[in-house]
Amino acid sequence: MNLKHFSFLLIFSLSCITQVFSSDLDVFITINRFYQIETKESYVEISYLVPFNAVQYAEVENNLLQAKLKSSFEISNKNEIVNAKKYILQTPKYSSVNNINENLTDLIRIKVNENDTLKLEIFIQDITDSSYFSQTVDLYSPSFEEASLSDIMLISSNEKAIEESVFSKNGMTIIPKFMNYYPTEISEIKFYTEFYKHNKSGNYVASYLLTDEEGLYIDGYAAHKKIVNKNYEAIIGGFDISKLPSGNYYLFMELKDAENKILQRKRTFFQRSNRNKFTVENVNNQRNELEVITNNFAKKYDLKNIDHHLQALSPIATNFEKATIESFDKSEDLTQMQNYFFSFWKQRNAKDPEAAWKAYAVKLQFVEKEYTSMNQRGYETSRGRLYLRHGEPFRMQFYRRKSMGEFWIWNYELLDGQSNVNFVFLNSSNITDDFVLVHTNLRNAVYDKEWAEYLKNEF
Repeated sequence: MNLKHFSFLLIFSLSCITQVFSSDLDVFITINRFYQIETKESYVEISYLVPFNAVQYAEVENNLLQAKLKSSFEISNKNEIVNAKKYILQTPKYSSVNNINENLTDLIRIKVNENDTLKLEIFIQDITDSSYFSQTVDLYSPSFEEASLSDIMLISSNEKAIEESVFSKNGMTIIPKFMNYYPTEISEIKFYTEFYKHNKSGNYVASYLLTDEEGLYIDGYAAHKKIVNKNYEAIIGGFDISKLPSGNYYLFMELKDAENKILQRKRTFFQRSNRNKFTVENVNNQRNELEVITNNFAKKYDLKNIDHHLQALSPIATNFEKATIESFDKSEDLTQMQNYFFSFWKQRNAKDPEAAWKAYAVKLQFVEKEYTSMNQRGYETSRGRLYLRHGEPFRMQFYRRKSMGEFWIWNYELLDGQSNVNFVFLNSSNITDDFVLVHTNLRNAVYDKEWAEYLKNEF
């Protein structure tokens, strides 16, 4: 296994997401746990992608354009900092905005002790405009037994490595799939995993298959790989999913010994959206032995309600999630919409997704009552979106001035790491009572110099 980069860039990792704070910087992350059989060391591999159009480009020497990210990673064990690293990730230098087409990507491998519970704090910031992504992760480093599998890493591609890079493994360039979403245009799901054993004796079989979210095997999606007298094996596999219907799925792996005894199971979640008319519905009713989630609370909502609930997620959704939600516009695929709604909240609260939705629904009912106008639902208005995204402000004050008209000023004592943040909502029409956001001193948001001067002089 090629780990040339390993000893120099040992610093970050990720596993189960517990908290995510984002201020308009889209970052897509994958986290997987592996083992180095030669050195008998566990490590976590984290790779991330920031879209090229999500960052701001500043002018550098010779009138060229470049974007830079300040990345900070800190790993702690209880109250002790175990590892920490800060560095700058930058794009190539471009002569014109029309030439910018390369995403920012990186991969880091971090050594960890086996049977250890860690906490990882990530902070990635665009140096030019200060937008950022922040995430706190509880990470468990397992013990790799006598015969074990690594995590399952979904991948976009694997090719023979022409030159060494951070994505090199076993002479291959393996690019992770940064989103576990498979639209119609993607016809194949591929994965990478590793087998480990402390000696080379014994025969094993690594089986992999697809199930739906209720644990039913999907017909035609099963394969296996034999492992004979090896202490290490890189496994790359996958399935043609061009006929796989839309829905939520799991890719399962099972490791069995020569007596067909199951030694280990692994799984990873993915979502399929398939507009292809020639999909094949599953008729298998055999359930996977592994316990799976069956309490999809969204099943109780009919098409009208689920459509409303999905659209109401827009204020707190990422850009990618917004695009997915928009794709459901005028859709009549109730099951797919219910599944996505459940998945949305499960990502935010894996233990109790319905509780997370109910907490949001309380806020939603409030903004529907207080901020709905003649033209917009409450969650579509400027004030409604802000309330749903950031909660109740510290202070809300209404003003009427001849020179400026009617307006509200909302104040947050602390927001996105910035203190004393104000938002100004101006009544755009006396008829519709629409108060539109016209100014804020929050970084990277709507800023109006005239309003800034007015507030400075008047208040």
